[in-house]
Amino acid sequence: MKKDSIKKVSLFLIIALLLSSISSIGVNAGIAKENTELLSKQNLHDVVEYENAVEKEHVKRLYDEEQDLNTLIYQNADGTNTMYLYSYPVKYINESGAVRDKSLKIEETDESFMSAQNDIVTTFGKTITDGIRLSYDDEGINVLLIPQVNSSLKASEGILSDDQKSLTYLLDKNVSLDYSLTFNGFKEDIVLQKYTGTNQFVFTLLTNGLALKENESGSLILTNEDGDSLVNIGDIIIFSADEKNNTYGSISFDVVEENEEYLLYITVDEEYLTNENTAYPIRIDPTIEINYDNNGSGAIEDVTLNSLAGSDGSSGSISIGKRNTYGVSRILMKFPALNLSVIPVASDILSATVYIRDLMCEGEEMSVYCYPFTGNTWSESTANWSNVNPDSFGSLASSRTVSYSNGVTLSPAHRYGFNILSIVRGWKTGTYSQSKGIMFKASSTVENGSELYKTFSSYNRSSIYRPSLTVTYASIAGTVTVSSVPYSSYRYLSASYKYPFKFTPSVTTRYSVWTTGSIDTKVYVYDNAAMTNQIAYNDDSGHSLNPCLTVSLTAGHSYYFVIQGYSATTSGYYTFRLNRGLPMSGYEQSKNFTTFNSSTYQYYTNCYTYALNMWLNPLTNQRFRPNGQNPGEMAGSPITLSDLVNASTAKAAITEAVKDDCVYWGGSRNDFYETTETAMVPEGYYKVALVLYPGHDYHWYRHVSDLSGRWAHKMSIDPASEYDNGGSLIYFPQSANRGNYTEFLGYFAIKVPSSSSDGLQSSALSTSSETLTEAQETYDFKNDLTISQFEGFTNGISNRDEVKSVVGEHHDVYGSGYIADVYYIKDGTKVAVYYACDIVDQIRIINADDSYEIIVG
Repeated sequence: MKKDSIKKVSLFLIIALLLSSISSIGVNAGIAKENTELLSKQNLHDVVEYENAVEKEHVKRLYDEEQDLNTLIYQNADGTNTMYLYSYPVKYINESGAVRDKSLKIEETDESFMSAQNDIVTTFGKTITDGIRLSYDDEGINVLLIPQVNSSLKASEGILSDDQKSLTYLLDKNVSLDYSLTFNGFKEDIVLQKYTGTNQFVFTLLTNGLALKENESGSLILTNEDGDSLVNIGDIIIFSADEKNNTYGSISFDVVEENEEYLLYITVDEEYLTNENTAYPIRIDPTIEINYDNNGSGAIEDVTLNSLAGSDGSSGSISIGKRNTYGVSRILMKFPALNLSVIPVASDILSATVYIRDLMCEGEEMSVYCYPFTGNTWSESTANWSNVNPDSFGSLASSRTVSYSNGVTLSPAHRYGFNILSIVRGWKTGTYSQSKGIMFKASSTVENGSELYKTFSSYNRSSIYRPSLTVTYASIAGTVTVSSVPYSSYRYLSASYKYPFKFTPSVTTRYSVWTTGSIDTKVYVYDNAAMTNQIAYNDDSGHSLNPCLTVSLTAGHSYYFVIQGYSATTSGYYTFRLNRGLPMSGYEQSKNFTTFNSSTYQYYTNCYTYALNMWLNPLTNQRFRPNGQNPGEMAGSPITLSDLVNASTAKAAITEAVKDDCVYWGGSRNDFYETTETAMVPEGYYKVALVLYPGHDYHWYRHVSDLSGRWAHKMSIDPASEYDNGGSLIYFPQSANRGNYTEFLGYFAIKVPSSSSDGLQSSALSTSSETLTEAQETYDFKNDLTISQFEGFTNGISNRDEVKSVVGEHHDVYGSGYIADVYYIKDGTKVAVYYACDIVDQIRIINADDSYEIIVG
């Protein structure tokens, strides 16, 4: 009966994963919550615990998203999805090719009871003497188990429970046989209401060509002619009513006819049955199940390491502590079926818990500790104390105190969960090896003391007691493609979801990404579609709890920006923003070219007033003087040309002067401060950049709201512009072509008064009738000027009107920020007159190479 491959389904490993199937959500769109009524127990798959379904608030089964027979997916009330991955099929394909859920229900027919919906068919006779038949066509398995009922016991017809999940045969008022289905076989409980003098129960087993054997651990298995294990007969555990006096029974067999008929003997110690500590009713618990594989493991592998005796990976139980015969006992466990490749990064793993079931439930307390195992690579079949290096383990992951009193408080009872989040994250990052798994051990005090140990169900026991693993990680929603920048999208973030945005830049440069909103988000940037190669990350560099980062991207390559809540419970609305260039606070002002370049204001503004987005004095609502303002001038303490001698002096002087102006218009000195290029400035602020032409002039750039993330500036009394000195658009002032302004002094955040807002300033646009032409007609132009005329003025004393009354209206201007009135004397010499608050600061001769000679000041 050998097949080319014998299917293995490792039993009852449950990996619960929060996954997303939510498609892209447009602006102002949230997750549709069409149905918020929780599914009833009857509408859940039998394998899903109702308590789990209620906790996760399952509202709908997503059949179309289930890709295989091992997967179930439910939509939750909050819009998230929960995926259950089992290492054995919970569905099957019927004869007509349709996928059907396996069921644990038993249905009654005219002649028998049988499994209602399963490819492994269990048939129960109308009376127990008809036996129980287990068949599985894929492996040619057809075995029959017949309890031998002696003359003192009566064989009654089976009684099916109301929920159709159990079948009971009453032998008399004190003895019954209870049967229930597993997903690969059936479970039998011999239930004794009291001791009746019988401690052995006999069954006839008809195997139809299979051989009954005892494996290395003493468990019974049925094998085919090639030695493949096809059916397991579980170890015998006896559970008392209060589980305070659980124990093992024994199972043995006689051969009636090799490969055809055997007698099974299940025996319970008479002393146990008569012990006053044994609380009735008791359940004697054998199980018969089909193996989907011939090695009995796969999803979870576990083994007890014993310091004084051998180790058996096929045992139905595993032990921790100190045992007289075996010495120190520790458990190794690993999870070959756990696939972490679907999780992009370790931080996406939100929780990981391994559950193990205490079998004996003794009253004495013992602490059990769980560690990442770092010793030698191991397997169930070969691991032992001498070859795995059992003292090699990492940092403690978690611990639990195991005792009867603690176990009864758990749900399910006596099933202990150990938090192994740090270990699973370590497997993802490579800090630990997943193939080496975890270790459970007792304290050094226990291991070096007298006998004290705990016994747990191994993966080789019946389904309901096997270890299980639950891993929760952030879900991935449908990827949104960003076709162009700047890009903005208002979206809803569900708890435990990740929202990827795919962007393929057309230009190689730096781009900025950030979110806005009241929820706590973070952003990851990956350069591959699998979202495993992270190139950037940020958490709280934006406003409030929002992320913000700037990253270099290559044209033609696709990148993935992933937005995620800070914690597994974070949910709410947020706005995703992606920009070429630097991040924007949202408080940038318009470029206002129409206003600044009008005949009314162009001559009266400069780069500083443009940086402030002011064309009127915010207190007087009047135009500034011709050539605009210098930092500190509104406050009465302007900078001077001597402040511009070098970068450090200029930066310090200008910073203090701007702070003075902030106080002048009713703000605070804190309304202006230095920041970094990629920083997100606070709400209410926007970003400006300051540069220097050493010894000559300063210049400002302003991040504006309506140029797709670009910057603008105003050179001198020329029109404001979005182009740099080389004619290129400005995304990064520090790397722009700035001409003679070679020193970059820094980026600064500034908050200007509300009176300088576009609306209020614009309202004054029509109130003034002065024009550039009218201002120039105040004084005559003179063309026969001499140097001596300029040398007659005194810095700090002579004012603008005095100068113009002597030398007339200026012929030109020089500079961008600190603008000088320029005169050309009759020999062609260029003379620049600088003012501070309309008082002469310096007068210079400007040479053809831009060098200068100070003649006044």
